[in-house]
Amino acid sequence: MTTVGSLMGMGQNDLAAFDKAILITGGYGGIGAEAARLLHATHPDALIIVAGRNANKAQAFAASCPPNVAGAKLDLASLPDVGRFALEYNVLVSTGVVPPLSALICNAGTQAGPGEMRVSEDGFEETFAVNHLAHMHLTLALLPSFANRARLIVVSSGTHDPNTMEGRFNKPILRNASVLANPLDPQTRNTNAIVRYSTSKLCNLLFAYEFARRAHDLAPNKVIDVLTYDPGGVPGSDLMRNINPLTKRILTAPWLMRLLRVTTRTPKDAGRYLAALLTQDVDHEPAYWQGPNRSRSSKTSLDPEHARALWDGSETLIQKALRLKDQDGSKNFLDP
Repeated sequence: MTTVGSLMGMGQNDLAAFDKAILITGGYGGIGAEAARLLHATHPDALIIVAGRNANKAQAFAASCPPNVAGAKLDLASLPDVGRFALEYNVLVSTGVVPPLSALICNAGTQAGPGEMRVSEDGFEETFAVNHLAHMHLTLALLPSFANRARLIVVSSGTHDPNTMEGRFNKPILRNASVLANPLDPQTRNTNAIVRYSTSKLCNLLFAYEFARRAHDLAPNKVIDVLTYDPGGVPGSDLMRNINPLTKRILTAPWLMRLLRVTTRTPKDAGRYLAALLTQDVDHEPAYWQGPNRSRSSKTSLDPEHARALWDGSETLIQKALRLKDQDGSKNFLDP
């Protein structure tokens, strides 16, 4: 199997044969995989790149749905790895090896189990790091590779909104970025894992909407449409892959979903609606979709002051993590 940079599953000549590329994080499992299967059929002129931490799974998935799907290794729990991936891809685009990105779908996500505190390679609370910081870093680092007309799609969740059934019982708690990122901070340490997840999903929206406000300045010669997406409850997804199987079975039990009146979808349906966002009209922003329907996200998610504060704080954290890694590969956010 030929490897070109981080891309696996195609030879160099094949990669250059496409007009455009669509990158999906977490694209080899759950709704990302379902979206990729549809996109590879509906966009035959596009190179569909499924990216994730497990290189073997990415490669196997790409091999299962030829001819225009490639796997890529991308560890969202490591900001330096995100930067490495983006740098490699930018070089491949600038040298004509791969096509520019017509769409980036920030789909991958993680959630810790009840009572569990998971920490990223950089020392950040992992849910915040993977779901928010990594996707922000990836998007900004890949801007040189965006096509002149491109689309950014950010997958969020109804849990971000305390006025919905999904968010009512685990209301997000928005604090400054340094607190959200620090697993040793008492406020973060004492916040349960599901609330940390719903908060990260609120951060996804704040980032997406702030990116839309800044897009012209960040990429002055490009038009980048921004869409956000709530797939609903998807019990068959890979989101809870790190959670104890018994706990996962309880949390995703159909009777519990019905009791809580949570909108549920199969991975196939959620992936189908995600893939459809590649061709949805965007008449104005922010564009928020719940499944197949245009909707409106929470009041907090639309607050530009919250968005600016999160953006600035997140930029500081990302740069600190990258700087520490450059100085000493053994250091991370928790080191003095």
